[in-house]
Amino acid sequence: MPQRPAHRAHPVSPLALSARAAQLLLILGGPGILPFLHCVDYVVENSSHDQSVRETINGDLFAGRGAINRAFIEDGLKSKAIDKETSGNFGDITTTEGFLRSIQLVLQVKEGGLITAGPPCGSFIFLNMFTSGRTKWSPLGNKRGYVVEANVITTRLCLLLLLAFVRLVLIAVEQPLSTLMQEFPYFKWLAGIVKHFIPWLSTSFSMAIFGHANMKPTVVFGDCPWSYRLYKKVTPAIRKRVKKSKKTVRKYSKNGRTRVSGIASVLRKSQVYPIGFGRAVRDHHMKWMKSPGSVETIRRALYRPEGGLNIDPSWKPMKAPYRWRHARLSELTDFLNSEKKAGRYHPLIQEGLD
Repeated sequence: MPQRPAHRAHPVSPLALSARAAQLLLILGGPGILPFLHCVDYVVENSSHDQSVRETINGDLFAGRGAINRAFIEDGLKSKAIDKETSGNFGDITTTEGFLRSIQLVLQVKEGGLITAGPPCGSFIFLNMFTSGRTKWSPLGNKRGYVVEANVITTRLCLLLLLAFVRLVLIAVEQPLSTLMQEFPYFKWLAGIVKHFIPWLSTSFSMAIFGHANMKPTVVFGDCPWSYRLYKKVTPAIRKRVKKSKKTVRKYSKNGRTRVSGIASVLRKSQVYPIGFGRAVRDHHMKWMKSPGSVETIRRALYRPEGGLNIDPSWKPMKAPYRWRHARLSELTDFLNSEKKAGRYHPLIQEGLD
């Protein structure tokens, strides 16, 4: 259970979700608890001194070495990163603390900002399908511990991305090209919801074009209109550079399973984004964000200028799969109930805050 800040009376928090955003969140199929977690003192108060102002441009989830986060900061832009390796429990989305901190981060990003995420890919990639049991027809995989944990992580990530979407914050999710994440039921559902309002895109490219030591075929999913600009051809010069620095090899065992071997430190390093990728994401997003009418176009796709939601009454959103069972929200529900009982829950939903 998270450590709670001392209770104090406070006015409506600038982090509060607007009434129409909360309404859209529920209509689209978000779990009932999600629009209310921003109302507890833990989310409202337990953060840095400047949390009350929505001035963050980029929120970087599963940030790793933080290439995207660093790229924004080096240009004088506000960016915050969360990762299990660097933030402990506060960066572990499977814990109550970590999930609440992630919700807080999404609420801190300003309209037109960007949530980037590089969730753990181990159980989703082709090389692991024989042990994870994941296939296009069985995307939840088997009952191995790391597979079950990956399902919790990815399902909760989908909730965070849905929260970002209704707040008019763009989303970009990076994965290896061989990933099956796009077949994961909750991720597939999220893509279908977003596509009803604005395009959902997938752009594939090689990380080598941004300075990676390996080719590292990559795909970025999300609703960023600029994501197609990440693609560039791999030039002969890049191929030559990669060939010289290549430290890993692909081998095939007798049973036909693919295995990758190489120097352990190099294999781990291959998972890290090059700073060139972070800078490309930053530059493309800021160019879009500064273009006239960019944010307003997305706003009008979701909300009517006179107020209310831009939804055809005849449209029925797809039901969320499995009633969000894989998000394991019971502990969060217990936490919210305990906050209500202790008087640390403040209904802050007001129109116009978003």
